[in-house]
Amino acid sequence: MLQFSIPVCLILAILPTGAEPAVGSAPPPVPHEVKPEAAGKPTPVWIWKSATPAENEKVVFRREFELPPEIASAAITIVCDDSHRLFVNGHDLGAGTDWKTPRTYDVLAQLKPGGRNVIAVEGRNGSGNAGMALRFRATLKDGNKLLVVSDAKWLCLGDALEGWQTPDFSATSWPKAVVIAKMGDPPWGVVMLPESE
Repeated sequence: MLQFSIPVCLILAILPTGAEPAVGSAPPPVPHEVKPEAAGKPTPVWIWKSATPAENEKVVFRREFELPPEIASAAITIVCDDSHRLFVNGHDLGAGTDWKTPRTYDVLAQLKPGGRNVIAVEGRNGSGNAGMALRFRATLKDGNKLLVVSDAKWLCLGDALEGWQTPDFSATSWPKAVVIAKMGDPPWGVVMLPESE
């Protein structure tokens, strides 16, 4: 298990994106940089569009956030029952189909340090239970950490217009995701291990 010299975890504050722009207008301005707040380690929860998923259901998720400029490394760990496709700032980073084994992606190259970023996920349910759990972790050059996890602040929809994975897309009308279970609860158990120092 990796050990870091500064065992301080910080939650990245999430900003609203403002009103939806008119067709053909410029994208909304990038919000002011947010100073991370000291807090305990947030734990990902399982989220979905509703607590009663349909067979062969597709759900798209978005989470926007502001990053400080000095990012040294960043990764996303994700698992989805039954499958996922991950996007960061519109870049397709790949897909996974095994909900019992989380996948980790190095996302530093796709981030916009000092600007607005978006994590977008396309989740698919074959049948039965459905849920998506995700943890974004960035390490700053001073050794501090920033975390964004799947929770009720994420937005989701059954489908979306072209460009829904990009930072300039306005998702202000999307409903919030529904928390299905805590990490460790049935039916999945502890699929994603707690965050280490």
